Amino acid sequence: MGDHFRPYLQNLRERLKELSKKEKKNIVLATGVSIFIMGVFFLPTPKEISGAKNKPAKMPISLDELIPEKKIGTFFYKDPKERKKSENKTDKSYASAKSAKEETLNTKLGEKEVVTMVAGHPIAEMAPYITKRNKPVASFLLAIAKKESNWGKRSPVKSGRDCYNYWGYRGGYNMTDSGYSCFDSPEQAVKEVGDRIEKLLGQQINTPSRMIVWKCGRTCAGHDPAGVAKWISDVALYYGKLNS
Repeated sequence: MGDHFRPYLQNLRERLKELSKKEKKNIVLATGVSIFIMGVFFLPTPKEISGAKNKPAKMPISLDELIPEKKIGTFFYKDPKERKKSENKTDKSYASAKSAKEETLNTKLGEKEVVTMVAGHPIAEMAPYITKRNKPVASFLLAIAKKESNWGKRSPVKSGRDCYNYWGYRGGYNMTDSGYSCFDSPEQAVKEVGDRIEKLLGQQINTPSRMIVWKCGRTCAGHDPAGVAKWISDVALYYGKLNS
């Protein structure tokens, strides 16, 4: 190859000698421009050179890199057996939580227990109706009534008769002059007040401290802080006894 290329170079040298000085200058300039243009498009940038130096050698591509979803365990790429286990675990957790909630709602206070606790108080005749409600509702019925009326020993009357309102309940039904509802019977009283408590429980007002809305309404601003604290502690005392 060298023997064939040498005559070519000698011929090219002779031809260049024949060119004028101006023509040689133009050839050199054109060659330089061509080299510059090639450098702009094909040579790596300083950033690329720096990145190449700092970048660790790439390991062979793994299956997790080809299918990232497999690594994080999505529905589509997760092993069917593993997916089934995960689904069963989720179903069991949901079922367990649901069962615990249903158990709480289905648990009731014993009538004998309630009668023994409230013996000698007017609310004793309401025991059969109170114990038909689920345990959270029944517990608040008893705890609030203890605080508001000492289980019926201090309660509103209308036209000389007991209103069976042992909770300080202010509703729209048959109100007294002071704004308390005057119920027709113990059964009606437990239903009306129990339904109201159940609605509050559904709004996550499910502890004695949250149930302070029974006393304060929307806000306790303007109420005696000591009285607010005493209401909560007294209701909590009996609510705790019924749920211990």
